[in-house]
Amino acid sequence: MKIKRTTIYCSALAVMALAFTHASAQAGNNVQNLADETTTDYPLNFPDDLTGKNTSGRLLNGFKLTATTGGTSTITLDNSGANLVYRDMTGGTQASVVPGDRVNVTIDYVGHSMHGYLYVDIDQDGQFNASINADGTPGTGGEMLSYTYYQGKNSLGEEITDKPGTVSIEYIPEFVIPADLQTGVYRARLKIDWDDIDPAGHWSEGGSNQIDVNGGYVIDFLLNVHNATHRLTVNTKNGSVNGANHTGLPHDLQCFKQLVIVPTPVADGYAAEEVTIKHGHNFDGPQYVHGNMQWDEYTVPAEQYTIPAGHVNGDVVITVEFEQGAGAEYKLMFSDEFDAADGTQPDAEKWMRCPRQSSTWNRWLSDSEEVIYIEDGKLVARAIPNPDQSTDNVPMITGGVQSQGRYDFLYGKIEARILTNPHTGNFPAFWMMPADQRDGWPACGEIDIWEQIDNQNTAYHTVHSHWTYVLGNKQNPKSSFNESVNMDYFHTYGLEWDETSMRWFVDGKEVGSYTKSTDANTLAKGQWPFDKAFYIILNQSVGNGSWAANADVTHTYETLFDWVRVYQKDDYSGIGEVTGNSTDNAIKISTSSNCIHIDSNCPAEVTVCDIAGRIIFHGMVTERTDVKVANGIYIANGQKVMVH
Repeated sequence: MKIKRTTIYCSALAVMALAFTHASAQAGNNVQNLADETTTDYPLNFPDDLTGKNTSGRLLNGFKLTATTGGTSTITLDNSGANLVYRDMTGGTQASVVPGDRVNVTIDYVGHSMHGYLYVDIDQDGQFNASINADGTPGTGGEMLSYTYYQGKNSLGEEITDKPGTVSIEYIPEFVIPADLQTGVYRARLKIDWDDIDPAGHWSEGGSNQIDVNGGYVIDFLLNVHNATHRLTVNTKNGSVNGANHTGLPHDLQCFKQLVIVPTPVADGYAAEEVTIKHGHNFDGPQYVHGNMQWDEYTVPAEQYTIPAGHVNGDVVITVEFEQGAGAEYKLMFSDEFDAADGTQPDAEKWMRCPRQSSTWNRWLSDSEEVIYIEDGKLVARAIPNPDQSTDNVPMITGGVQSQGRYDFLYGKIEARILTNPHTGNFPAFWMMPADQRDGWPACGEIDIWEQIDNQNTAYHTVHSHWTYVLGNKQNPKSSFNESVNMDYFHTYGLEWDETSMRWFVDGKEVGSYTKSTDANTLAKGQWPFDKAFYIILNQSVGNGSWAANADVTHTYETLFDWVRVYQKDDYSGIGEVTGNSTDNAIKISTSSNCIHIDSNCPAEVTVCDIAGRIIFHGMVTERTDVKVANGIYIANGQKVMVH
């Protein structure tokens, strides 16, 4: 696997000024500040030649940090060559901790007893500030978090009555990562020395504390302070990124666990060369802080790839754009990426609120901005306990949007990336209804691209019609499909629809199909009411016990729609486009800048196409309807109109 890495070097900036507080009975009393280091980043009291050898014959093989939530991180030293006193391990494994973790350190050291000291550059200023209280505990603002021995005490403030030479270095006293410590990558240092808390160590010619003679070491490594979970963001164009074997991807990641990704184009003829992966912390800040890498970005070929555990070390952003090739039949006709500012409402030119009616799914719909809004590049649809039953006597309010009157289409491929949170009574959906519903439901038809109910890890895909619902022909042909999916993950749900069939997809895999009958009698009984334009519905509803369980009216339900996209082939766009003509007295068409105005004094079906025959608008017009368009030439129910 060839990896292309893009490294951005930024000036070193201190990004934090957080004090490290450690429990102490006498915090702040008689604090000793022993590190006045103002020369260079992370200084060492060594000669210029930092590759000096440990001459004692004693050997440090490595050490482990075990954190309550962050897990165990192992730092192993390469001792195959010179036994060097100073080791820079900042380019290797990052030790993993979570704010609030209790951390234990074990050291694999061979030789005479020495003392261990652990430092973390909490304020990211390029230095380790070693300060202790009179009782031996680390001082407020100090960055020496733990030590085994200094002047008769350890970092817990315990008196050490044994001789210094008998103090075991195998275990450094447990310490706690502050619960409010900001996530990021910090420089840490493990020092093996003798009764000396100076983080720079000693290498004084002829002195009693020569670190090289006594068998000491200084090891710099990176401490990754991360949350228990971190956000996975997936940015795509003309396709999606799925998990291995047609599975989805999680909303949040557990750090230091590898992740398999599968870039998947929307259709044949679309391709991408590479996937960009960005990972780490504080993406808006500098890439390096005093040489400590906070985040990294690189590219890999657009094929199945396993992101190594070491690269799942904070937030992860995956970006891939599939480009339309010359052989691509499908072309993007409609999309909403829901990338408006947080807290804003959906694009009114694409969506209207679903109105409250008497069916299960729409009985508690509301125009409240609390149940439909944009956040973090997603449409959030919710069902929440009604905050004001005094003016609206329903126990819950729910959210839904539809493209009725804004956009509908006849044949094509539609996809959406969705995450829901299962709970008793959950009933979200991604589905379509016809613009022309004069035959009434179910005869007019309904296409359910995706539904989920209750706590089930099951995705449902269904068509409804007079043939299936009234006459009960649900197996002739099979009209509903379901399969097990992990609802804790985002999934890409899709439908491919043409003149003779429908095919449902989950994460790029076909999971079911429904075919138009060739029998005239069957068709006459309403088996295929799907040769007309349908509009899109995205909603979060709750059950009433008929299918999904009764709603838990104390619970907040939520479904996230990352994006929705519609593609059509050129030869679909002209099908059924003319349903009247410009001489119909019911229809009057006029134009203004970037708009076609349609007026009708009775219900009329209207189709507007661009000059290439692609449908721009199709639906029943019962009142003044405005169709927003770019300047150009259009065909509205057979009438040529020019917009300028």
